[in-house]
Amino acid sequence: ATMAANAHGSTGTFEMVDGSRRHVVAGIIAVVIVGLSAVGSFAEGDLLSIAYTASLFASALVTLLVAQRHTTAQRGWNWVGGGLLLWAVAGFVSILRYEVEITAIPDISLPVLYVVGYLPMLIGLAELPDPRVHARRLSTVADGVILFLTLYAVMWLLVVEKYAYFASDELTRTDRAFQSIYPAGDLAMTMLAVRLAVGRSLPRFVGALLIVTGVGCFVADGAILVAYLHNPDGDSSPWVNFVYLVSLAIVAIAAVVSLDAERPRVVAGTRT
Repeated sequence: ATMAANAHGSTGTFEMVDGSRRHVVAGIIAVVIVGLSAVGSFAEGDLLSIAYTASLFASALVTLLVAQRHTTAQRGWNWVGGGLLLWAVAGFVSILRYEVEITAIPDISLPVLYVVGYLPMLIGLAELPDPRVHARRLSTVADGVILFLTLYAVMWLLVVEKYAYFASDELTRTDRAFQSIYPAGDLAMTMLAVRLAVGRSLPRFVGALLIVTGVGCFVADGAILVAYLHNPDGDSSPWVNFVYLVSLAIVAIAAVVSLDAERPRVVAGTRT
């Protein structure tokens, strides 16, 4: 009995130490990625593009690495990390297309990568709940995709097309279509995260971080859309880019923090 108690005590101590280390790691990751985000938003020239893409890759890789530590939500974080990775690849392709000037890369490849990235993000959010919680995952994914398409249809028909008709002849239909998708995708992410958080399918803090991510991305992409409608050839504000990159960095922080909700590991030889 004494040995079992000692083993249980040592296991609890290990979990506490491991948890405190995770919080330190989360803090370090936050500082590094936010630093990259700041450089990728406010620097100039090649440094800006490199740091911008590096921030996206850092968020994606941290999320994917953390996913390997999970036992209950590994698939969910893998999907989420995959979505971030697609957006990071889009940033890298942007450097090749516009900085290195590889004209063989079609312009449409960038928005396609960004749009496709929303699908694994929505699937990942649906897969995040603990399997011990009886969540209807397929239904959640379907609801997220339907919500995405509905929000896009509303934004396209009632806002973008109506405004663009009177704004400028320079706004091509393809560009308008893609610029409308991003805020709709962000809203779908936000509402799906809210649904999971309210339904207690996720730890409260993790759910709150994911909601902040969706809202931050929506604010950034919404501001970009408004600026685009006013001036298609204008550059986005550095602050808008910073909000966008930090919002995605919060996903990586949420992934690290979510490890605290994992099942406690049982030490070999102890009685449970």
